[in-house]
Amino acid sequence: MRDIRSLRLSSKIIGGPLILEPNGHTSPGEDPLYVKNLELFIRPGDQLVWPAIGYERDVSEDSSSSEALALAQGWLKDCLGGHPACPAYAESPLPTRVLEVGSYTTNPRLHVSNGALGKYAALSYCWGPPPHHWKTTPSTLQERTTSIPLTELPKTLRDAVIITRELGIPNLWIDALCIVQDSEDWASEAGRMGEYYSNAVVTISADGSTDSHTGCFVRGNRRFSSAVPVVFEGKDAAIRVRTCGAWPLDGAHPPMATRGGGKIKLNTRGWTLQEQILSPRILHFSGYEIVWECASAMPCECKLVPDKPLPIRLKNRLIIENFTPRSAIHASTPNERKGLMLRWNQVIYDFTQRDLTYASDRLPALSGLAAVMQTQSAGDEYVVGLWKQGLPMWLCWQSLTPLGAALTARANPPSRRHEKYCAPSWSWASVSSAVEMSLQDREIMYEGAKDSPIEIKLNVLSISCIPAGLNPFGNVSAAELHCEGTVVPVHLQQTDATRQLYVVSERAAEGGKPTALVYRDTYEDNGEIEIGNLYFLLVVISHRPSRNDLQYRSLMYGLLLQRQSLGRYCRVALAVGYPNDAIGRYFTEDWEAVGEMMELVLV
Repeated sequence: MRDIRSLRLSSKIIGGPLILEPNGHTSPGEDPLYVKNLELFIRPGDQLVWPAIGYERDVSEDSSSSEALALAQGWLKDCLGGHPACPAYAESPLPTRVLEVGSYTTNPRLHVSNGALGKYAALSYCWGPPPHHWKTTPSTLQERTTSIPLTELPKTLRDAVIITRELGIPNLWIDALCIVQDSEDWASEAGRMGEYYSNAVVTISADGSTDSHTGCFVRGNRRFSSAVPVVFEGKDAAIRVRTCGAWPLDGAHPPMATRGGGKIKLNTRGWTLQEQILSPRILHFSGYEIVWECASAMPCECKLVPDKPLPIRLKNRLIIENFTPRSAIHASTPNERKGLMLRWNQVIYDFTQRDLTYASDRLPALSGLAAVMQTQSAGDEYVVGLWKQGLPMWLCWQSLTPLGAALTARANPPSRRHEKYCAPSWSWASVSSAVEMSLQDREIMYEGAKDSPIEIKLNVLSISCIPAGLNPFGNVSAAELHCEGTVVPVHLQQTDATRQLYVVSERAAEGGKPTALVYRDTYEDNGEIEIGNLYFLLVVISHRPSRNDLQYRSLMYGLLLQRQSLGRYCRVALAVGYPNDAIGRYFTEDWEAVGEMMELVLV
């Protein structure tokens, strides 16, 4: 810290540590989150030096120490012993295979459960770049049912075995070991991952690790305190001093970070989102300390977080409030279902901003969560990332690419269709960009403001999907949406000022040729939508209050389609009609006047 202008003393917890907050500028290369403040405290059992400096627990210098692991054991025991908001734990069917962790004198081995009941932990971690010689394959499966020497496993997996043993849990589920990779077993097991994480006693989360070799444990912790000798009432004493971050209790949690204090890689990976949402209990091994997370509490090793429920929304991490997949609550009423669907909107928004090693894994990476949500949806059916009830609204997803990217590719990275077919063009899973489903949010937000806030203009006749493998919630080899709606031949037009694309009807209504703004699905290398055979399909009218006078205005949502063959169309963009567009009118009646009701198939 340089240029210190002032100092502020505070205590966030009565009887807790004293926080010294300098106000100034950090030096080049300094981590502002972790070196900004100093925390002064004394350890339990030490002499009280000054009433303003209270007691606090020190962070373990080694998170593999018996003290740190005993603390984790205590958190688990407290939660299982009766946390009010946490689901009661009972033995559940074990995953198809689990790792019997054994003891310190025996090696772990793979155990085929055959549906037996039992207790197990699960591991959430980053694989890291290949090669992955340690994964289970058809050629290594048989020998691994006898023994897996710990020395053959990368450090993150070895540490997870040690943690599981210390917690007194006999089994551990790790995807790379318990799923036979490079086989059909992976396809079938991927669809059960949601079940596996939601039924685990606890999920061990390797937050501080960037790959399988970094490990869960931290040694030489720089948040470990130093003793500062003082003289109190003529006697020698000492207080403890350590660095800490300035952070709001309802905001980001500093201990949840990598060893370098940067963004947690685990929270950037697509596969880990469902693991984080579905796990009823998570034991985080961060780059600085261990942290417990459940529905009732979120204590950390340094105890900066009070041991009580907090409305935490961790930075770079999505927690869906009250999402309890193991509860008996189902979305049986319209309001409950809307709440469930709003959660799905949040999931898609967060998930599509995460990274996948294989971009075409979008559906498999959410298949476990989709399976759980379908059981809660009171008869609704999951369809390639969308939901059958209210499907026209779900079709109005928007690829989050720059508004200014019109005829040239300006998205970074550009949104693309996957090289290998895995989802139809009308599913968000068919593109690589971040995706937003704002129409669903808007319907929920303004529910009750008007009798019919949403007017459906598209009639869904039938849906057919052929799974690409054994996972019914994963990729598909083919999918068709047979529907009926207003179709209008259109062409593209670009404004000179903003270079924004519009679709303009080929036919004129009484007020002129209706127009709509284009939000493109993809930005390929040439950045162009192929000209010709373009059609506008009217889908939904959303009636919503104006921001200024609370009068209702209508937004029109449609799809820009390209004809592939007679009666078969591919989606290329979302088209939205806004009031007072600069280049013309959009009124729904104009589109319906120039359009033709027809049946068509979206592929």
